[in-house]
Amino acid sequence: MLSEIERITFITSELLLLAKPQALRYQRHDLLPLLQTVIKLLEPQANLKNVTIQTRFPDAAPCITCEEYQIKQVFINIVKNGMEAMPHGGTLTVDVSAEGTAEVVVRIIDEGDGIPEEMIPKLGEPFYSTKEQGTGLGLMVSHKIIREHRGSIAIHSTVGKGTTVEIRLPMSDFCP
Repeated sequence: MLSEIERITFITSELLLLAKPQALRYQRHDLLPLLQTVIKLLEPQANLKNVTIQTRFPDAAPCITCEEYQIKQVFINIVKNGMEAMPHGGTLTVDVSAEGTAEVVVRIIDEGDGIPEEMIPKLGEPFYSTKEQGTGLGLMVSHKIIREHRGSIAIHSTVGKGTTVEIRLPMSDFCP
């Protein structure tokens, strides 16, 4: 009963995040430390699931203008989804690259079972999930946050090989 109450509380807080207007403080941030913080936060959970998190970061650190906590929430949601897609362990890769000076691309790549092509367009809809205990709200909130940051999310998947979630955000320049 307690676990169901926690689940209801989580769903309610996700819905409130969608509905409640928030005073956002967009600031310029170095993207790599934001990602490193998320990875450090989720590494203990990854270790328990026998998942190795590998990073491929560029030498020059891209900066983005963002609301720090919202962007971290997106990365937490996507990384957790990737880890959950690999119940028997594997490698989750976080790859960052700059597309010229206009855009930064973050790819989160898992080695899970993949998602059938016909299901991909439905991802991000409320209460649609490929996970048994999933609500679909994490990905829905992530899409909303990335849209508000003038970015995009694309999901590419091959059944039996894994999934790549590609997040594109406008770049504010390279950080010193």
